[in-house]
Amino acid sequence: MNTRSADSFWDYSVALYSEHCVADICLEAQDKWGADVNILLLCSWLQARGTSIDRSGWRTLLAVSDETQELILRPLRKRRRAAKGSDIYEALKREELEAEKNAQAKYISTIKDYIVPFSKQNDPLSYYLNFLAIEDADLRQKLATILAQP
Repeated sequence: MNTRSADSFWDYSVALYSEHCVADICLEAQDKWGADVNILLLCSWLQARGTSIDRSGWRTLLAVSDETQELILRPLRKRRRAAKGSDIYEALKREELEAEKNAQAKYISTIKDYIVPFSKQNDPLSYYLNFLAIEDADLRQKLATILAQP
C-alpha cells in the first residue's frame, strides 16, 4: 500500500461518510463506544477491496489509533465542539478534517505489511466491533448495514 492507497481510502471515506445516515451512525459508535470512525471506514474499504488485516496488524493499528486519537484527534474535536457558533469554528473544522486525512494515511502505512485476503473468519468490521465490545445489537446491525460492501 502506498500514497495512492491512502488517497483511495480518503476518497472512499468521504463518499461513504456523505451517504444517508452513515455519519450519524458512525458518530454514535464514536461517542457511545469509543470507536475510531476512521477505523470503521477502513473496515468497509478493506472489505470492498476483498482484504482484511491479520491479528498482528490489528494490534499495531489499534495502538497507532489510540495514540492518534489521544494526542491529536480528540483534542481537536473537543476544541471544535467547544467553538461551535464562533468565528473560529470553520477553521477548526478544516484543521480537524486535515488531521483525519493524515490519520488515515498513517493507518494505511501501518497496515501495509499485514494485509490478508478477506474471509468471514477475518471480517475486519466484526473484529473491530468485537474489540470495542459493542453490546448494542441495533448499533452493530446499523454499522454492518451502512458499512457493508457487495
